[in-house]
Formats: sequence, C-alpha cells, structure tokens
Amino acid sequence: MGTLEPIKIAILAMGGEGGGVLADWIVSLGESQGYIAQTTSVPGVAQRTGATIYYLELFPEQEAHRVGMAPVLSLMPTPGDVDVVLASELMEAGRAVVRGLVSPHKTTLIAYPGGKAGSDYTFPASVTNIEDGAFAFCTGLNSISIPNSVTRIG
Repeated sequence: MGTLEPIKIAILAMGGEGGGVLADWIVSLGESQGYIAQTTSVPGVAQRTGATIYYLELFPEQEAHRVGMAPVLSLMPTPGDVDVVLASELMEAGRAVVRGLVSPHKTTLIAYPGGKAGSDYTFPASVTNIEDGAFAFCTGLNSISIPNSVTRIG
C-alpha cells in the first residue's frame, strides 16, 4: 500500500464503561468520512489481565482505490505501532505502557480520568508530550510530577 499507514487506535475500558460503544462510534464516524474501518476486541479477565482492548484501524478508502488494492488491517495492536491509546483508568494506562502499546515517538495517550479525587500523578519517563486539557476537571488532583523526557506541554 506504499507508505500510507492506517490510523491505529486502542481503547482500554473495563466492563460497562462504554469502550465498545466508543469503538463502534469511531468506526461509524470513520466510515461516514470515507475510511475503511475495522474493529476487534480482546476481553480482559477481571483484575488479573485488566480491561478489554478495543482495537480499531482506519484507512482512507480513496487511497485504497488509488493503488488498486484493499488494505490489510490488523486484528491486534502491535507494540510500538499504535497512534492513539485511550484508557479509562490510570491502571489501564500503565498496563498499556507496560505492554508496549505506548511509544513516545508515535502514540498519544489519553488517560487521566476527570473528577478523580485526592491523588498524585507521576508521568512515566516514556512520555514526551502532554496535551491541552490532560487534567481538565481534575479538581482533586494534589500534585503532578513531570519527568525531563517531556518536551512539549499543550
């Protein structure tokens, strides 16, 4: 398919948190905007293996037609090759980092739960960017520790 890669998104959510609904919504949105989309899910088992991973890949349909072949989309995230990781809880964000899904040069991690009260947060050394609104609505957050690896905030 040349050098164009699909958009790769991993959503880590515990049962009942809406991960499947969000994945389906992203697929519908992508398809309505001219993307070929695929989603799969790998269930976690209680606290032992964590959340269900909903994995999506989206590829521009126009590009597939241009090169004359359908893209081959993956059913599982590949460590170091995910564009966006959304995690509903800090534990799941940590598991995504440990599993290698978060790459400091490729991945945007969206994780901190708004409204979480009375806690401190330390960014892992693999984080290089902190986006605008990363701690929006976190009124109970006591402190944030930012490592030297962070080169951009906002």
